[in-house]
Amino acid sequence: MENGERDLKGLMNTKKIIYGIEILLVVVCLLTLFIPRAHFEYAGADFESENGIYMEGLLDVAEPGYYIDNTVAEAGSEKVVVSPATNLRFGSYDVTIKYMASNTGNTYSCESAWNTMPVTLGRTKAGLKRVETSDGGMTIKLNSALNVGEYRVEYNFSGDGYLYVYGMEIQETNWWKIYLLLVVLSVSLIVNGCMALSECEDKKVRGDFVVAAILAVFVSLPLFDPYLMTGHDMGFHLERIEALAANLKVGQFPSRISADWLNGKGYAASIFYGDLFLLIPALLRILGASVQLAYKTYIFVVNAVTVAVSMYCFRKLIVSRLGAIIASIVYVLAPYRLLCLYSRAAVGEYTALIFYPLVFLGLMRLYGISVGMNGGVTGCANVEDSGIDGNGLHGLLVRLLPLVIGVTGIINCHVLSGIIVAIFVTGFALINWKKTFTKDVLTGIGLTAVAVLLLNLWYIVPFIQVMADGIGVMGLRQNGRFRSNGTYLWQILSLFPRTGISLSSEEIIGEARPMEMVVTIGAGLITLVTYAVMKGYGLIGKKRNADMASNGKDEHDNSNTESGVMNALFAISLLTVFMATPYFPWDGLKRISGVMNSLITNVQFPFRFLSVATLCLALLTGLTIKGISEYDKEMNSIVVLNAKTIMAIFSIVIVTLSVISASYYMTEKGTSDEFTYIVDEFEEGGIMGAEYLPSGTAEDYNANYNEPYSETAVINSWKREKGRIYLDVTNGTDDIAEVSVPFIYYRGYRAVDAATKGAIEVVKDDTGFAQLRLGAGYSGSVEVFYKEPVLWRMCEIISLLTIIVLIVGVRLLTEEASFIKR
Repeated sequence: MENGERDLKGLMNTKKIIYGIEILLVVVCLLTLFIPRAHFEYAGADFESENGIYMEGLLDVAEPGYYIDNTVAEAGSEKVVVSPATNLRFGSYDVTIKYMASNTGNTYSCESAWNTMPVTLGRTKAGLKRVETSDGGMTIKLNSALNVGEYRVEYNFSGDGYLYVYGMEIQETNWWKIYLLLVVLSVSLIVNGCMALSECEDKKVRGDFVVAAILAVFVSLPLFDPYLMTGHDMGFHLERIEALAANLKVGQFPSRISADWLNGKGYAASIFYGDLFLLIPALLRILGASVQLAYKTYIFVVNAVTVAVSMYCFRKLIVSRLGAIIASIVYVLAPYRLLCLYSRAAVGEYTALIFYPLVFLGLMRLYGISVGMNGGVTGCANVEDSGIDGNGLHGLLVRLLPLVIGVTGIINCHVLSGIIVAIFVTGFALINWKKTFTKDVLTGIGLTAVAVLLLNLWYIVPFIQVMADGIGVMGLRQNGRFRSNGTYLWQILSLFPRTGISLSSEEIIGEARPMEMVVTIGAGLITLVTYAVMKGYGLIGKKRNADMASNGKDEHDNSNTESGVMNALFAISLLTVFMATPYFPWDGLKRISGVMNSLITNVQFPFRFLSVATLCLALLTGLTIKGISEYDKEMNSIVVLNAKTIMAIFSIVIVTLSVISASYYMTEKGTSDEFTYIVDEFEEGGIMGAEYLPSGTAEDYNANYNEPYSETAVINSWKREKGRIYLDVTNGTDDIAEVSVPFIYYRGYRAVDAATKGAIEVVKDDTGFAQLRLGAGYSGSVEVFYKEPVLWRMCEIISLLTIIVLIVGVRLLTEEASFIKR
């Protein structure tokens, strides 16, 4: 007894010491924010140049500097101008290099006494932008955990045009202090989690957490590369992060239209492509992280949450701990998911995969199907894990909450994934029509629909309204491509995926087949074959359900048993694999109606249906493992090995193939595909297929329409600042003057007189841009900006109130139910 008390006191003292150290470190990190930031500034006279001509200024630059052209330096000359050497302490810095260059062929290199990776990575003969104005130049980042001695920037001349270097400014930033704080908080969270696990008496729970941590780290291994693996859609999604961060900085929340797109012209990506979860990387960008670090952090968070959600849901569904763990490994390491993560950079799709297991869990609870136990339950759902009466209000919330969260999550990630899930959920409801049209299930469906609608009203209403205004005519010119983008059976049934392009290279762009991306089901193939063989030999299937028999029901009713669910998962897996191939009759379906053609065309790639197969195969794997253990006698009648041995062999094979397949893909992707390194501002993102441009937008929208234009009014001056356009304009006519401004028109653009704040009419011109209508004789300054309609703000309030009601309601009902149980 005394030894136990001593151990407990020792443990408590250890925890206090650790907590004290953590608090101290957090305080130290916060105190660093008060350390004065270093600043260095150099003029042109401080630079060195062997060949350059020292001048007192050039064109509209009045500052002295060194001038280089092909009369004083040969093409390819290095170190034609060198900055002063600066000793910097560890930290983060913005280095602004001031220069003018008449072309983009010139480069710069960064060096120091030790030439450490933070100094030289991506900074060796890096491209200089073309700059021909005094307000130009470039700002580059430097982040180093070590002191940097003799830091300098060296300029290299291409041989074309001229290069004029006239200054440099180095400003320390607070990012390294914030980064240090985030690291301390993250490490503290890990340490505290380890302490909590060490106190847990259940070894199985500790093991689950260890497996989850290993799985999350393993699937995230490509993120620990200093470079960023490029993906098909990565530029678009990085630009989404930048645009969201820009909108948050100017106070537009939620983000609707960001002027960060298309060189300030604006784009409605946020209205159609949910940005809710991208708040994580966007906030990191605002704090000072590079877009590359912010994006990598987001992927890691998605991987960790996917592991946690899948293990939770599969544990509830499969009941078998081993089955749930193997199913989670299959799901997280699924080739389709890895391809979405690293080859396709399909942010919406791989984020949506977090919520697929929740939707399935919610459906099973709603329909009262107890997947992990050979039998069904009466009433509306199975809530055996809650310990609460399934027919009470709390039980109802327990049943519906996973479905509500799952559907809401998918809607806010990727609308197309939501459509695909909706197709199969509708099919599930129709197949189980006897249960669907019962009072309990209909009530559950109704409540779920209302909750999902209210939670997502802030997103749905703007989506519908702007879509109704006419959107998307510039994109999706693929009417004949959908079927040809399918994946052949030999590809889809391979064990190893391969990076490449999404389109069918043979049939679309005339390239060789080796360029195609190979989308596979990986270890899922072993599951399909194993289940089919076991089913054929009768080693797994319907078992007598005594509980149902005692209730006067058909004891072999397949609709509400584990076997029935497994059969359905097997069938859906085969169906979705078939749908992903060119053999599925997509062309015929598209010709049924215009609506069907539009729906299928918007899906773009048949392999997207493998998202459903990924979930089904993971669940089928886990249930097969559980099923094998329950058929010991049947196994012995066919093979010599007992059920436990077969279960162990099957589990080892599945895990081994999943890990090998994932490792092969990561290695192949990392060594044969392109990579990039983005530490400065990201300015290369495009809008891909221009799916969200308004109808009527001029096809040369990107190349032209860069300045305000009017045939009758005089535009004295104009500027663009923080997502707004300011004009000084005069209408000297006796009629209304029309002034087009470089904002692509969407519902919500407004204009006011800067002095009186009086509203000025804004309409859409015949090129798709915003147009001001100025009254006769108007002269003054006009401010043009975007502000969402009042209706949208009301929808946001309703959604926020719904979240609060759900959180408070669940909390109160949980406490009440626990009190009643006690």
